[in-house]
Amino acid sequence: MNMDKKEIEVLTLANGTYEIYGVFQSQDTLSSIVLKGFHFKVEEVFCSLM
Repeated sequence: MNMDKKEIEVLTLANGTYEIYGVFQSQDTLSSIVLKGFHFKVEEVFCSLM
């Protein structure tokens, strides 16, 4: 998580190995593919941390 750039790097774990799924920025939406059952904007994550 980069607070200055408002980016979140999402990793996946498969067979004991982490891989980069993607880097999402403040206006991007994380879909249920990333977090099953959740849809939210990256900006919402930063707002909830402050």
